[in-house]
Amino acid sequence: MNFLPANKTLLGFSLSIVLILFVGITSYLTILRYDDNAGWVNHTHEVISNINELDRRITETEATGRAYLLSGDDRFLVLFNDAAVHIEFLQDRFREMTMDNFYQTRRIDSLRPLLAERIGFIRKRIQIRQAGTLADVLAQTDMHYGLALQAAVDVLITEMREDEELLLTERNKKMDASKLGALLTDVGGTLVGLAVALALLWYIMRTFAERERVRASLQESNESLEKVSEENQRRNWLLTGASDLNTRLRGEMSLAALAQEAISELCTRVGAQLGALYVMNEETKILQLAGSFAYPLPPGPAPEFALREGLVGQAAFENRPLSVDGLLKDRFRVRTGLGDLAPRFIEAWPVDHEGITAVVELGLEEPLAGSREEYFRLISKDIAVAIQMAVSRTRLNELNDRLQRQAEELQLQQEELQATNEELTRQSEQLQASEEELRVQQEELMQANLQLEEKAQQLKENVEALEIARREIMNKAEEVERNSRYKTEFLANMSHELRTPLNSILILAKLLSENKDTNLTDKQVEYAGVIHKSGQDLLTLINDVLDLSKIEAGKATVSLAPVPVTQLRTDMVSVFREVAEAGQIQFTTDIDPLCPKEIYTDKDRLEQILRNLLSNAFKFTHEGGTVRLHIAAVNPQTVAFRVTDSGIGIPEGQQEVIFEAFRQADGSTNRKYGGTGLGLSISRQLAAMLGGSLDVESVAGKGSTFSLLLPVVFTPKLEDSGTIPDPPAVGEEPLLAGKVLLIVEDDPVFSNILRDFARDKGYETVLASRGDTALQYAKAYLPTAILLDIQLPVVDGWTVLKRLKADAATRSIPVHVISGFDDRARGIEMGAISFIHKPLGKDDLDGVFSAISASGPSTVKKVLIVEDDAVQWEYLDRILREKERDITCVHAADGGQALQRVGEDIFDCIIVDLTLPDMSGFTLLEHLENSGLPSKTKIIVHTGKDLDKEDALRLRRFTNTIVLKGGRSHERLLDEVALFLHKVEEKNGDALSRPHWNIPSGDDVLKGKKALLVDDDMRNVFALSATLQEHGLEVVVAGDGREGLDRLADQPGIQIVLMDIMMPEMDGYEAMRHIRSDKALMGLPIIALTAKAMKDDREKCIAAGASDYITKPVDIDQLLSLMRVWLYNSL
Repeated sequence: MNFLPANKTLLGFSLSIVLILFVGITSYLTILRYDDNAGWVNHTHEVISNINELDRRITETEATGRAYLLSGDDRFLVLFNDAAVHIEFLQDRFREMTMDNFYQTRRIDSLRPLLAERIGFIRKRIQIRQAGTLADVLAQTDMHYGLALQAAVDVLITEMREDEELLLTERNKKMDASKLGALLTDVGGTLVGLAVALALLWYIMRTFAERERVRASLQESNESLEKVSEENQRRNWLLTGASDLNTRLRGEMSLAALAQEAISELCTRVGAQLGALYVMNEETKILQLAGSFAYPLPPGPAPEFALREGLVGQAAFENRPLSVDGLLKDRFRVRTGLGDLAPRFIEAWPVDHEGITAVVELGLEEPLAGSREEYFRLISKDIAVAIQMAVSRTRLNELNDRLQRQAEELQLQQEELQATNEELTRQSEQLQASEEELRVQQEELMQANLQLEEKAQQLKENVEALEIARREIMNKAEEVERNSRYKTEFLANMSHELRTPLNSILILAKLLSENKDTNLTDKQVEYAGVIHKSGQDLLTLINDVLDLSKIEAGKATVSLAPVPVTQLRTDMVSVFREVAEAGQIQFTTDIDPLCPKEIYTDKDRLEQILRNLLSNAFKFTHEGGTVRLHIAAVNPQTVAFRVTDSGIGIPEGQQEVIFEAFRQADGSTNRKYGGTGLGLSISRQLAAMLGGSLDVESVAGKGSTFSLLLPVVFTPKLEDSGTIPDPPAVGEEPLLAGKVLLIVEDDPVFSNILRDFARDKGYETVLASRGDTALQYAKAYLPTAILLDIQLPVVDGWTVLKRLKADAATRSIPVHVISGFDDRARGIEMGAISFIHKPLGKDDLDGVFSAISASGPSTVKKVLIVEDDAVQWEYLDRILREKERDITCVHAADGGQALQRVGEDIFDCIIVDLTLPDMSGFTLLEHLENSGLPSKTKIIVHTGKDLDKEDALRLRRFTNTIVLKGGRSHERLLDEVALFLHKVEEKNGDALSRPHWNIPSGDDVLKGKKALLVDDDMRNVFALSATLQEHGLEVVVAGDGREGLDRLADQPGIQIVLMDIMMPEMDGYEAMRHIRSDKALMGLPIIALTAKAMKDDREKCIAAGASDYITKPVDIDQLLSLMRVWLYNSL
């Protein structure tokens, strides 16, 4: 189709118009999309800034609230209220800004009640603080509840911030896509326009001019779009920089760390070559260098400026930025790996927020202007607030430390003042009593003078009558004592004479009842069982008679220890559950909630009483009846154990008779229930031994209630001798053939039984029926082990044991005592491996030979070290192995590993640290006690923890050896291990093979030693002197430090010093320093006696020259242990 030129021009013009309209509309729409995306990006930045401000205000409420609680300063209360108001405003603003975001709206709605509750919680604590003290706040509010609220708030804040940051990333991508679309549209439209212009160039110049106009318009639009993009990038740069700085400044940092983070971020963001941040000291008004960036620090103290001093001080004074240019290049240089650079400008910018807080000094290549200046002004307030918060935290910490020190000093002063007041009160009361007594005596003296002559004659007659009565009483007392001694000796001898044949009866009856050769009829086996049961009943009767005799003669002893009440109930249930089920009797136990968890008494004696009471209850209760054990607290000092049954009851007239020996409520010959009548008599006397009482309430035909009342903590009037633990149970190991066993027994029947058992175990036996023969055989045959009876002809067993241990040739032979005499402590003390009480059963004999099998000398001693510090463990392992090559050390880094090691192997000694990562040392010790740990295993506590009296008492349950870390504690620990292993080797007869240990045991180290006791309290001096003298020490006494120095000078031969710390004229610290200044006394052991009033007493004592220390009140066992170690070291 042919077109006219005009039509072609019109067509070209039309096409140009269409193209221009298309490009213009497209560009306009692209600009609109870009502006929309940019607006959303700016909106997201504002939301993130709002979140950061909200987070900062929340942190400010926490900090100011805590500050007010600690200091009570109303300034912090004002800051807290201001932050709380801002939080409410920021929440409303955030909700308005995120109305289009359902998830953010839901989060802010969830956050609002949490913040209100958290701020309300803080306000409640502030109100309590306003009305009381910090202790009231801690007592009346739950810290964990506040922490839970804060954690919930932090989670929501983090989710809100992360959501907005994700939106920001998506919107930036959309904005970039819009920008790219606009650019493509412009380029495409321009190219098409140029093509049309070239086509129409030949037709009309006006069309070209129009096209040029359109192109200029498009170019102007592009430039406008680029300006908008640059502005958005600039604002994005500012907001990102502020957000990064706030992120780096978050958290509780020190002022130096915060300043370093701030200056590093600032210099990196603005491109500064050098930077320094000076913080204003509010008290001195001095600007001190707190952080720097690539700043060459001069030697010496950190630079500081006063107001109007230097560029920094002048900028702070004028509160405006100052700049210096044209510097010499050699004056300020920045060192790099490639060379040195010199900044052209130095600028000082003040950081102002409610007053000058700091000054930032920057080294720049060009002045800080434009976006960088705007950035600094944007973040200067954030830096100022962060600095103020850091300074406030530092002041709060200092205030807290000062309050703690003052509290400790106040407590010490109060204790001293209380002691002084008590002493003054006592003296005042004594003076008043003396005056009253003097007045009364004056009145009575006048009357006495009148009556004196009348009473003189009467007194003479009374004295003569009293003398006659005293002689009669002494004669009767001697007769009673003689009768008691005769009775005790008779019962002891009779017990031995009964036990010796009974021993054979029980063993042979047991063997017959087992019928291993199957040559007995069932009836004969039954007869043998009856004989064995009757023998056991006879043994029980003998034991009851002996118990009664011991109690009546005052020979019975108690072994005191903490006893858990729940354990008592468990033991009784396990013993009598089957009895109750067999008799179809309902057996119930219960513990009152107010009952103490444990009592301090003799567990064995207490369980003996309860077993007797429950046995009687079940015996006298018919089928279908009930028996109840009820444990309750009568008062804070007394616990009641009540055994109630629904049995036959006791007539009122017989309720006291049942407590008499060999008496029962029904004493007739045709009585229904058997028994000796000793149980309740022994139980009542045992109850009296334990400081309690045993009574009964009963109605005939309705049942009885026996009430055992015991003190929660039993303190005996006289010191009870400790009981000796039973020999440890050791696994049976077969012995090699050819081992020789010497059996020393005067009873031929029992001797033959032992011989047969020994041969069955693979031993060759040598029999001796006399003590002198036993000594000859021991030297001639040097047996593997010896079974020794005590009551022997010619030479008794005690003498045999003594001579065996005194002779170097027989000292190492293990001796196992088998006797009818109950004197285990004496046998163990004299060197016996074990002490077995007649009569014996077959199981007892198996245990004897297992002990013989395990009593051979051990070549390697195993020590378990429970220590989480690897350095400590390696050091202890090294020094122990250097001390003795036959020691193997096993390491456990925590309590779990320790229990695993104990379950896998047997250890001679366990060293325990109380501070472990997975459990406390106390918990580990309880687990070890319940794990069946052999009694021979020594436990040593080695800890750096300060122990109070309660902790020390708890540790005494498990060990008497406690070594506190510090000073020369490793040497003491080494000696404690050496002392123990030495005792074990002597007990196992291995002392001769290890002469290099050569450590004296017990009081041998103390006897004959001379000790100086320096203490101004004469009561302490008397008590300690008496105790030390009982252990063989010669004690020299001094009343203060100066007198102690005089005693050292005029009393030669002093080998150890016990030094009190708080004394008049010269205290213990100064006295120890004087002693250590004398070269001749540098090695003299000094044990400091401290009251442990302050935490650093131990370090002060060691620094003053103490070798070791012990806290008051003094634990005598611990003091004697320390003295043994230090005196042994000084030998």
